[in-house]
Amino acid sequence: EIKKQSQETSAEDADDIRSRFDDAIREAPNNPELYFQRANYYYDLEGYDQAIGDLKKAISIDSSLLSYHHLLADVYMDYRKSRPALKTLRDAATEFPDSLRTLLKLSEFEFILKQYDESIKTCDRILRKDGQNAEAYYMLGRNFKARDEITRAINSFQTCVENDPDHIDAYFELGNLFDQQKNPIAVKYYNNALRIEPRQVGVMFAKASHYHNMGKLNEAVATYKQAIVIDPQYADAFYNTGLAYLEMDSIQLGYNHFDLAIKASPTLIMAYFYRGYASEAMGKLSEAKSDYEKVLSFAPEYERGIEALESINKKISNK
Repeated sequence: EIKKQSQETSAEDADDIRSRFDDAIREAPNNPELYFQRANYYYDLEGYDQAIGDLKKAISIDSSLLSYHHLLADVYMDYRKSRPALKTLRDAATEFPDSLRTLLKLSEFEFILKQYDESIKTCDRILRKDGQNAEAYYMLGRNFKARDEITRAINSFQTCVENDPDHIDAYFELGNLFDQQKNPIAVKYYNNALRIEPRQVGVMFAKASHYHNMGKLNEAVATYKQAIVIDPQYADAFYNTGLAYLEMDSIQLGYNHFDLAIKASPTLIMAYFYRGYASEAMGKLSEAKSDYEKVLSFAPEYERGIEALESINKKISNK
């Protein structure tokens, strides 16, 4: 009853807001800002056609405001109309050739649409105007990474942080790229990202995973646990901690963390598998069997699960 009432109230509020926009536009039909505001309102409600209509009207009245063009591009993109989205930004970049913000947005859209060559050219346009534009170097790095040109990607991300020492995303990218190379300098870049946002659990988890990949299990466990303190429902951190404990032959601690991972995410299949593995290692065969059966209920074709269940059934029958 309460939920239904709140939905009805919300619908009434939406009608009231829309009516106020409609009334205001009737009183001032040549005010582009009113169309822009109503477009924002429709956009929030995923009323893309209405938003597009209002933005086209606003631009027809006054095409000098970049915010109108940018929002129109966003609406098109979210509406899965990538061609008019790109055209809107490219037209804006022609009309406002000194707008670095427009060029950056264009390079990002081109990147999202996997037009990497075009995105790189757009970044070059920015850098010809502003040779120290950190965001342009960041976008270059993303493009080179997508094209698997890792050395050029690293150079671009490093130039980005040289020009903007607080660019957390570039530090994170650098950490990940050096982690892939098993280069311990990755920790330096993760730490720089955490200096900017100490509670960024994604970066903390990546740093812990790097330690894990490098065989530094104590450091990995400590860092996973820092992430868990910030996000007590971080299932992947519990799961990876469990794996690290298994590698350290701490079977019970491994079991405990797989159990916590399952409580945080009841569909995390591999947590059931390794909880079963830990139970089996501790001689708790019926518990192990139950977990292996759970794995196969999620993934009936999983070969390791099938083999584990067959093995545990033999152990139980021979007991």
